[in-house]
Amino acid sequence: MLTLGLLFVGMWVTFALFERGTRAFAVGGAQNDLAGDARRSLLALVPDIRLADADLLSVDDSRTCADEAGRSVHRDAFCMGTLSRWDQPDNFNLVQAGVYWDTYSVVYANLAPRGVLVRQNYRPAGAPYAGPWDGFPDSCLAENFHLNAQVKSTRVLSQAVEQFQALYDENLNMLQLELQLVDRGAKKVGGRARDQRSQASVRMKLENTAPN
Repeated sequence: MLTLGLLFVGMWVTFALFERGTRAFAVGGAQNDLAGDARRSLLALVPDIRLADADLLSVDDSRTCADEAGRSVHRDAFCMGTLSRWDQPDNFNLVQAGVYWDTYSVVYANLAPRGVLVRQNYRPAGAPYAGPWDGFPDSCLAENFHLNAQVKSTRVLSQAVEQFQALYDENLNMLQLELQLVDRGAKKVGGRARDQRSQASVRMKLENTAPN
């Protein structure tokens, strides 16, 4: 009986440790996935931002809303000029080393409690463009991004946005993006569900902008 009792206790301890280790591994994997999503969302924007021109950039850093916990968070937006085809010689002014911008790219997070970060491309009349788009932000930041009119292409970058900030330094032509994602109730601590968060940020200089 004593041997069986000791064996039972040993098996119980082993299974308890195994369950705890499995839970910790799952939580760690979920945290890594969330961090990877945040990084990938911002890195997808880096190439075009670096090639952008500050003369075509518009930033709306005044957008706020309440998240699922009732806290006030930023859901900013920005619009930049891009090219539909970087491999076409006709899109460049070789004499003045300029770019014939033919597309506006809008990036924003909607104001839903669990936000969606989306990038949409537009080609309004008047290309090549030499200044900010008059349609931003009034006509292209619908809560349901499917309702935005005359969109040429759409890419959803993330669907778990808690906060998105776009900060622009006009003196340095530097755009900084900060993204925070949240997975509600993903972590179990003491039998209670806790949220998991991951944050990523990038800071880029608009390299097609002439020096001040």
